[in-house]
Amino acid sequence: MRKYLFLVILLVIPLSYAVDSDLDGIPDANDPYPLDYDNDGMPDSWETKNGLSFDRDNTLEDPDGDGLKNLDEFTYKTDPNSADTDGDEIPDREELEKGLNPLERNFRPSFGLILFVLFGAVFIAAALFFIFRKKEPEESPVQVMERSRQEALRNEMMRRMMVEKVKKMAEIKRQQKAFYNEGERKP
Repeated sequence: MRKYLFLVILLVIPLSYAVDSDLDGIPDANDPYPLDYDNDGMPDSWETKNGLSFDRDNTLEDPDGDGLKNLDEFTYKTDPNSADTDGDEIPDREELEKGLNPLERNFRPSFGLILFVLFGAVFIAAALFFIFRKKEPEESPVQVMERSRQEALRNEMMRRMMVEKVKKMAEIKRQQKAFYNEGERKP
């Protein structure tokens, strides 16, 4: 039994050094990236999933134009084909530079949203003003009649005053005319 175990161990150890999972010519035991055919630091499965070529080094490419190279996209787990992985309208690189997480949506209000909020606030303020403004109490019919009577008296007084003024002015004019006429008669 020991003899067979020894034979199995002798066969397995060299085979483990000879295994090359990514077929890049480097045995897995010596390969720093055993699942990376082109040895660019990004696993073949990730490159294939994201539409990248796994048989050549494409670490310095930036297919989405967000300023992050493919190796950076792999490191930060962002999408190399989308400049904004989380869809919050802030590019991945800008989020990383600001210390934000490019995988979580961050709030960035748009101009339309700001206008919507402002107009909404103005509308609500106007509605509240009209609802809670101080209303004058409604007059009873007796109060309306009394107010009408007082206005009529005031109008009558104004009319009488105007008649008196007209009479006074006519009298002054008559006196002036008489004064001038007398002055013409005296030679």
